[in-house]
Amino acid sequence: MSLSDQGRSLAFTLVGASTALPAVNGGTATYSGVLPSTDLSYVSQSSGVEEVATLEDTQAPSELSYQLSGSTGLEPRQQPDGSIAMVDQQGATWFTIPAPVAFPRAAGAGAGRALPMSVSASGSGWLLSVDTGEAWVREALTVGPVVVDPTVKVHGWASCELAEESPKTSHCSGIMQVGYDATHQEHHALVEFLLSSIPSAAVILHATLGLDLASHSTSNAKAVGVYRVTKPWTNSATWETYDGTHAWSTPGGDYANPSENSDASVNPSVGTADGWYYWYVTKMVQEWANGPNAPANEGYEKGRPYRQGCNRQPDPQSPGIRLDKHVRTRKPLPGNSLRAFVVRAASRSTRCFRRR
Repeated sequence: MSLSDQGRSLAFTLVGASTALPAVNGGTATYSGVLPSTDLSYVSQSSGVEEVATLEDTQAPSELSYQLSGSTGLEPRQQPDGSIAMVDQQGATWFTIPAPVAFPRAAGAGAGRALPMSVSASGSGWLLSVDTGEAWVREALTVGPVVVDPTVKVHGWASCELAEESPKTSHCSGIMQVGYDATHQEHHALVEFLLSSIPSAAVILHATLGLDLASHSTSNAKAVGVYRVTKPWTNSATWETYDGTHAWSTPGGDYANPSENSDASVNPSVGTADGWYYWYVTKMVQEWANGPNAPANEGYEKGRPYRQGCNRQPDPQSPGIRLDKHVRTRKPLPGNSLRAFVVRAASRSTRCFRRR
């Protein structure tokens, strides 16, 4: 399997897999019996490729190994949250392999738990190893199949939670929490998109940011706003730092103050029920598309309600952005990269958004 983005590529192959023709259903290709008691499925997604390995019983291997090869200049870098970023020589991330998750098939993805993953040099590439020999996995296999979900994402969008209670820890996988915890510690979230497909002369007529609410601490409607991030960040971002090392100007992320910028967007009624909520971000997106004379295109941050606690397991519902645009004759607009929102809430309640 190979992924590419703007001339960069990443290929990965399951070591020892038998050659077989897949059964294709929509965007899913399934290979049966590629390893002992193991089936493999690939699911095409807008943000990358989700690979699902189904271990049928205790005869399944205790380790899944993948041979990785990337474009010249790309190399793997282990992240604090257990993920692996494929970065170039300037440190920019092009692909991300989140920490893999496993769960008994009968229990569903909500019962998922992270598995250890490591990467090492191998020939002209690297060997990625996922530990399926964990005691709880082997025990679960005595009862029924276990699903393992190692995913590769093109760095077209990314997200991180910034938690005041753990200011030096990166939370860039699983559910994104926005708000306060029981001791009034804040949580913000960062969401980033890459919109390189926008034509250079596009005029943005309408842009909508959508986030899928997984849980909430109160059914009362609460205001949640998205704001323009003013500093670049990576998937090692924490409450204190934008890349795991260098400090934000202000803990919790650097973003445009809504009293000073009219491009902020606030939804006043988030949390009456789980499901999708939307923010209208047309002005921000057009400013970014306009290029270097517009505000720095570093994204959105979202934030602030009261936290009762969120399940950090990954979920298949991705953040999304919808654009309506037309193209007119005008000088080319440089810089088609949309780089992140900060999301923050205006009241003491918890909102937990799905990120995958």
